[in-house]
Amino acid sequence: MIKFAVNFSEESKNLTRDKLINPDLLKCPDWPDLVIEALKINPVYVHFDIKLGSKKFSQVDWDQVKTLLTLTQTRYVNAHLSFPKTNDLGFYKDLVNQQLSFLIQEFGNENIIIENAPFGKNKQSYQYPASDPEFIGELIKAHQCGFLLDISHAIRTAIKLNFPPIDFIQSFPLSYIKEIHMTGFKTIDGEKMDHYPMQDEDWQIFVMVLNIIKKINNLPLEIIAFEYGGYGPLFDYRSEKESILSQVPKFKKIIQETFTL
Repeated sequence: MIKFAVNFSEESKNLTRDKLINPDLLKCPDWPDLVIEALKINPVYVHFDIKLGSKKFSQVDWDQVKTLLTLTQTRYVNAHLSFPKTNDLGFYKDLVNQQLSFLIQEFGNENIIIENAPFGKNKQSYQYPASDPEFIGELIKAHQCGFLLDISHAIRTAIKLNFPPIDFIQSFPLSYIKEIHMTGFKTIDGEKMDHYPMQDEDWQIFVMVLNIIKKINNLPLEIIAFEYGGYGPLFDYRSEKESILSQVPKFKKIIQETFTL
């Protein structure tokens, strides 16, 4: 059964505690104190800050990762593709493969999922592999791990590169999907930015993508997360209680109606 998740925030915490929203899971960053707080009111899963192709990979506290996995019974260790810092793409791709091999050795390929990055503002052309469906597909097929489709990231990339968003999304390895993320958009300085409340166009494309994914045989999809709201400077100005209260039930209803028909 597919589980519906919403970003953990002060607003979603209070709404869940007061039973005004009913997510299956609260999606938490890998901050131990925050995870413990969230567990007091609802089942939780952890979204880790692990970046493939980055020097920060060597700084990850793997003992903490394992502790949080056990504490929350989180199934997957997610890994983001970082943007290359060099135009030597051979070096970058080798590094990504080496780091992914390490993850698989530690956790097993069946427990790893790779997330597509948002190719957006001020990105150089050589940084595209982190958003590239072909490269992501090569990685996933070579290592036999799972895919985390961030629909919003894919839409931002498609618009930046003048691709039709739906066609671009369908070029990802959708048969390997384990998890989906989605948020709404707001246009800022002429560019669509995510992690805002859903608008009519966002709801429409969300439904379209879910219906495309539903047609895939033997779908192993397990979590769909609404990524609006959160903690810290990135979310202080986009974590409104009323938006969460009004949009979470609709988001969950769309998931239930799509995959039970």
